Amino acid sequence: MDYFADFGMLALSVGAIAVATEAVTEGVKAVVKTAYVLTAAQLFYISLCIGIFLAVSLQVSLFNEATVPAAVFFVGQALAGAIASRGANRAHEILDMLRAIKGGK
Repeated sequence: MDYFADFGMLALSVGAIAVATEAVTEGVKAVVKTAYVLTAAQLFYISLCIGIFLAVSLQVSLFNEATVPAAVFFVGQALAGAIASRGANRAHEILDMLRAIKGGK
């Protein structure tokens, strides 16, 4: 039995969630910045919550839905969201690097 999701599609999905997580986190940071400055720990938890929310909403899981119980599938969604939230910083760095290359800096 194949318990894990297709790696190629999973990597693409988690990467897309990472980029979306970074965009939403930056938006939250911009809105909240007017009231007070967020610490690194607060940004970590905001990013984690957004990543898990997106993974659960979009049904992206590390495990194959057809071969595992629903509770295990949900744990896979939470793990995919957590992985995506940690990848969000890398996505941001890559986007900044591409912007710098495009701008000739």
